[in-house]
Order: sequence, then structure tokens, then C-alpha cells
Amino acid sequence: MRAPVLAVEELTKIYRLTDWRAAKKEIRATDGITFQLYRGQTLSIVGESGSGKSSLAKQLVGIEPPTSGRILINNQDLAKVARKERRKAFQKIRMVFQNPHSSLNPHARIGATLEEPLKINSKLDSKQRRELVAEVLKKVGLRAEHTQRFPHMFSGGQQQRIAIARALILDPEVIVADEPLSALDVSVQAQILNLLMRLQEELELSYVFISHDLGVVEHISDQVLVMYRGQMMEYGEVDQIFDAPKHPYTRKLLSSTPSYRNTVKILKKTHTREFKDKAAVSSGCPFAARCPYAKQQCIESRPEVHNIDGQLVSCHWPLESNAEG
Repeated sequence: MRAPVLAVEELTKIYRLTDWRAAKKEIRATDGITFQLYRGQTLSIVGESGSGKSSLAKQLVGIEPPTSGRILINNQDLAKVARKERRKAFQKIRMVFQNPHSSLNPHARIGATLEEPLKINSKLDSKQRRELVAEVLKKVGLRAEHTQRFPHMFSGGQQQRIAIARALILDPEVIVADEPLSALDVSVQAQILNLLMRLQEELELSYVFISHDLGVVEHISDQVLVMYRGQMMEYGEVDQIFDAPKHPYTRKLLSSTPSYRNTVKILKKTHTREFKDKAAVSSGCPFAARCPYAKQQCIESRPEVHNIDGQLVSCHWPLESNAEG
């Protein structure tokens, strides 16, 4: 059986805050996230704003260290390798940020921006670096003469192409794309999406794709991970998630999207204020206060992860009969 190019095991990130009264607080940005990604596949991560998606992305590329858990690239545990080897490993997983304009240095020409990772991580001379930069620019639909321009001279779509080229420059195996389409005009989004899919096919790239657009997620994904308040609610193959969601939160996401309103329904029921208040401060299911199917057990204990035909669901009662219709 082939090994995953990227594996995440029980990844947890805790931010410890201190307010003016010296009261310490903890925020679990990610809480026990686990998944596997194979070469040439796309894992999409979905959830409301504040679900911990971007925090997870930053841990995957080494911007922020996890509090606990493991990140394995090609079966190499990054927590157990020497610093020099860790830096080499992180060259295999690169990131494309949400806003291409803010992710590019406005004072540096594009050529210098793309050459910088090569200066740090390779032994190529200046001529070889320029040749490689021109080659990568061609892959993303730009020309070699664009290296002499500054970021403000490009449109939003061109800036995102440059950001993608920067991610490709070190020949990665995994690209983490954090909302790569949301800052672009609708007319340009399809062009960038087609570019990403073409590059995946040509270079056999693996993507961790973060998005709120469920239509795009269904179109490009092999797997889907649904997050809420830092925790995994549901994880499985894309057809499983969209055709037969087992978690009430997944159903709620799908029912809020117009194209799925006629196929995915959820019980309309509200809880008492007392129940919601208890659920808000409990250590049980984070979705209990909003879940129409929640019961006392959802407040008292955190749900176990159920494996239903390969589909992982963190719910006390992941029953298909929960859905109306």
C-alpha cells in the first residue's frame, strides 16, 4: 500500500492568553486533527470562519509550531529530525496565501522575489536561478520579462499566478492553498482554479485546499475535512461528504448553500436558553449549542470518532436518519 505524502496525527495548537486581570485563557485553534493526503490528490478543508482552518495551514508549512501531535512528510516526522533536515522537509510543502497583493514584497521586483528561496535553499548560480525563474513563470502563464516589474504593475489574477510560481520554485510535493480564490474577481477565479488543476496533473502535486466555496470544493476534491471550533466534525471521500453527510454541522453547511437546499435538509429545532448556556461552556461537543439533535450526553462528553465505511464522524449519533427527507 502506498504511503501518504503528508500525514497529520492528533495535531493540536493551543494559544495561551493573559488579559489585564492576569487571568490565563486557552484557545484551542486546532484540537486533535488527523488526516492523510496522497500524491496527486486534493484534500479540501471547510468550515465557518474561526474554525481553525488557517491555523492548521500555518502549522503544516512550519509558520507556527504545533503544541502537540505529529506532521509527517513522506513518513518523516518533522518533530524528530534535526533542524537542517526539517528545513529541507518543509521545502516539500509550500503555501499560497489568500491575498496575493499582501503576500508579495511591494519593494522587490518579481524576479528577486522568486529568486530569494533559491538563494537560501539551493546552490544554483545567478544564471541558473534566472533560468529556473523564467521556466516557472512560463508554467503559470507569465513571461520572463515580467521579472523586472513590481507587484503593483500586475492585476490580482497575475499576482496570484506569481504567488503560485513562488510556491513552485522549490519543486514541492504539497501546496497548501488558503482561500486562493476569494480575493480575486469572479471572472479570474476560474482561470486560477484551472491553472491549479493543470499544474496538479502535470507535476502530480497534492493540495490542501481551504475554501468556503462548496461548489469548488466538490469539483476539485478527493477528500473533505469539515472543521468547527478547531475540531474535526467529519472527514471522508468527497462523494461521501456531499451525498450522505453524517454530522449535523456538515448538513448545516450544505443546507446553507443554495445548490444543496433541495437535497440536504436538517431538522429545525431550537434548545432552551439553559441548555445553550451549559453547552457553551461544556467540554462536550463544540456544536451542541447549535445542533438540533443535541442531547444531554452532547454536553457531558466529547463524542468519539465513528468510522462508517471509511467516513469519520465525530458525533454521538451519526445516523443517516437524523436528516429529514
